[in-house]
Amino acid sequence: MKKNHLRRNISNIFVFFFFVLIAFLCMRFELLNEERFLRSDHLDILTINSIFAGFLFTSLGIMVSFSDKKAIANKDKNGYMDKYYNSIYVGLLFLIISILFAVIGFAFPQADNLSWYLTLEQLTLIGGIIYFIKSCWSILKIIQSIRSSL
Repeated sequence: MKKNHLRRNISNIFVFFFFVLIAFLCMRFELLNEERFLRSDHLDILTINSIFAGFLFTSLGIMVSFSDKKAIANKDKNGYMDKYYNSIYVGLLFLIISILFAVIGFAFPQADNLSWYLTLEQLTLIGGIIYFIKSCWSILKIIQSIRSSL
């Protein structure tokens, strides 16, 4: 059976366009701090990213534990669970990139002089948080699906 990845991931694509809109508005109206960061600002961003990434890894573990349920296993076999996994993967990708930016910014203070660098660090954090919210919503839907099949 051929999987229709685009149709099944439409919610993730919509969330990505929402992220692009948020990023555009943040840059257009200068809502991001592009001035010099303090070293503690990078540590704060690192802490926030680590917490959200930890929750997303936990969500991934929850998803794996659900795969032994018959209803979820059937959905996974037919490709309907891809959108749930993909939202977690994209959120983790954004957060890990932001973590790398924060670590580099903390280790090399001269990176603070690059406004594009600070912008990307903050935008990837925002993207990670947006996909974290999407992942939480997805996990709630899966839990409701499991509870209704009991």
